Amino acid sequence: MSVEMIDTCREHLNAQIELVNPQIIVTLGQLPISSLKRSAVNLTAEHGIPVEYNGRTVLPLFSPAFVLANPSFKAPLWEDLKKLKSMLGNS
Repeated sequence: MSVEMIDTCREHLNAQIELVNPQIIVTLGQLPISSLKRSAVNLTAEHGIPVEYNGRTVLPLFSPAFVLANPSFKAPLWEDLKKLKSMLGNS
């Protein structure tokens, strides 16, 4: 997917985010978070660390397909999901 393709859809994405008004945006995999940040992201180092996008909290997580192919990432994903639950106030 090219930067141009992503930028073409950005206006629609932003409109949908405004309409849905999510408390937290969760990205699954490297491409979605890199697209939002408009820069390369090392997801192995930055997963589970909240970032901001247009005034909203974004929590980057590993994609389920990646974790299925790389079982050693199951525990870090589980910890990130527990962090998400805590962020949502559902301890």
